[in-house]
Amino acid sequence: MADFYAFVNANILTMTGESAETDLIRGGVVTVRGGIIESVGSFEEVMPLLPEGATIMDVQGGFVVPGFIDMHAHWEGTLLSRSTLT
Repeated sequence: MADFYAFVNANILTMTGESAETDLIRGGVVTVRGGIIESVGSFEEVMPLLPEGATIMDVQGGFVVPGFIDMHAHWEGTLLSRSTLT
């Protein structure tokens, strides 16, 4: 199953905002199907649900932050600096 991936052995920061302890899943799994996050959880919760042929990728304890996109920018500074250069 080429479009289904399981990122295992991950430290997952869920960003739920509940607390620092509950926002971190150590040794967890993130599954992605067709480019969309399908599940996030502990190894014991998620691994039995994997379809046959899933691509399993061991992230070796690396951090995974599902769905985090940083759109932070300082446009005012960029616009001002460009206007003074011309």
